[in-house]
Amino acid sequence: GLNILIATAARVGEAGADSSLLEEIAQDPATVLIRPPLLSVSAVVELAKNSLGADADQAFCVACHRATGGNPLLLAELLRTLRAEAVRPDAAHVDVIQQLGPRAVSRSVLQRLARLSADAVAVARAIAVLGDGAGLPETAVLAGLDEPRVAEVVRVLVGAEILSSAKPICFVHPL
Repeated sequence: GLNILIATAARVGEAGADSSLLEEIAQDPATVLIRPPLLSVSAVVELAKNSLGADADQAFCVACHRATGGNPLLLAELLRTLRAEAVRPDAAHVDVIQQLGPRAVSRSVLQRLARLSADAVAVARAIAVLGDGAGLPETAVLAGLDEPRVAEVVRVLVGAEILSSAKPICFVHPL
């Protein structure tokens, strides 16, 4: 007769995740699935001002949103790096976000990528070299894999939220 809340979180498609158990829990009638949306521009502005100072320039904060796509984890990494590097959050330093951003976010992405197969690493590297919009044939050649395997690995990278599910093939975040 007690009201109980059990909260869990999972990255869907993560290597090592027991998807059958997650599906069983998700199908239970008492389960309420909550899929938080990406942060809005105004939410990122507020978080950036809380982290970098109330006087943080609006254009600088909006650039933080543009660089992270509103992903809370990537935003936290970017803000941590901006603070550590003592970057002034003003319009004159907007370009620094593009310089520091990839380094800040790469730790998170590389950790996720390290848990995946060597083929996933090869495909991610190939797409990084070829750029967003790379086709399966070019990616397969550069990764040294056949096209069906590349298509399978792309699905894994989408599940790990490294690649976007949108067509053409591209990374989830601009950084």
